[in-house]
Amino acid sequence: MISSLLFTGITLMLALEGYSAGRLLLTSSDRLLLTALALPIAALLNVLLVFLLTIVGLPLSGWTLVATRLVIVAVLVSCTRNIAG
Repeated sequence: MISSLLFTGITLMLALEGYSAGRLLLTSSDRLLLTALALPIAALLNVLLVFLLTIVGLPLSGWTLVATRLVIVAVLVSCTRNIAG
């Protein structure tokens, strides 16, 4: 039960991150396109995050990944709200 809740929570967080990054990167404001590309964009950002954490020398533990992911999501959501009005 806990595993399914964790999986659902992390998937929703990744989808929100990908959707917000897509709104910043893509010129199209089509919600269906942004929703379809949310998880692939989040996967690309995840690879870049792991690369940067490896370069910086921080441990690749679950807490580090989730904490940096939450910071990224907060920044992306605030940026998209500023752009939207």
